[in-house]
Amino acid sequence: MLTKLAKSREELHRELWVWVSKNPGLGKDCWPGWGKYDIYYADRMSFLNQCFACGESNGIPVYENIDFDCSTTCPLNWGNGRHCNNSYNTLFRQWEEETDLYKLYVLALKIAFMKWNKKEKNNGK
Repeated sequence: MLTKLAKSREELHRELWVWVSKNPGLGKDCWPGWGKYDIYYADRMSFLNQCFACGESNGIPVYENIDFDCSTTCPLNWGNGRHCNNSYNTLFRQWEEETDLYKLYVLALKIAFMKWNKKEKNNGK
């Protein structure tokens, strides 16, 4: 049975990353919202990528198409036409590599409040 998301992907992105900032020793996979909002069924692509921007972006699981470049469709601007994972200069890659808990907290908060660019709706066309 398919369910509908309780919140927008942008709201869920912010909630996830604020939680990560408050729990810097844990990864995104530990966020209680995955179960609380039944993301596995309501938004499979976001669940598989553990990223609501990926869910918004293209619907292609990153692990299935590692070479896919979502830099033009991702609602988050990672800088200079990059997507989150293809450069060590992005906040996400810095967060992935960081071990200092305070720096993890700061990076997670920055990611939580990145500008989310709304996708244009094509009205089914």
